[in-house]
Amino acid sequence: MGVHLQGSLTLESVESGLRFRARFGERTHLLDSGEGAVAPDPVMALLEALTACGAMDVISILRKQRRAVTGYRIEMSGERSETHPRRFVAIALTHHVSGHDLDADAVRAAIELSETKYCSVRATLDPALRIVHEVVLHDAGA
Repeated sequence: MGVHLQGSLTLESVESGLRFRARFGERTHLLDSGEGAVAPDPVMALLEALTACGAMDVISILRKQRRAVTGYRIEMSGERSETHPRRFVAIALTHHVSGHDLDADAVRAAIELSETKYCSVRATLDPALRIVHEVVLHDAGA
């Protein structure tokens, strides 16, 4: 038997808008769409979830390898189909990793492990979805 997640999704305003609050226990997350949006819409949240899932894996792997990472930022972009259901057809992630004596091959290997073994969000998406990764290293200096 696997891990079971249970939560709720509640409309924030019945008068107008498409703003919902997701709740998992004490944790909440706002999802918003349409005019006056103040939070990510569900598609943005999916891209955010994919990116965060991979980032957490990559940092965990690099830390286990005792890599001297001092910063990590990912630029994310997704191309969507013009017709409904307007799914993602391609995603590009640029990993900016800062640290001391970093090894691009080690970062790429950590990304590959996340993609193929650890990231549950990636494993949930269509395997045919094209995701391109770029690695940019920034030396933190001495």
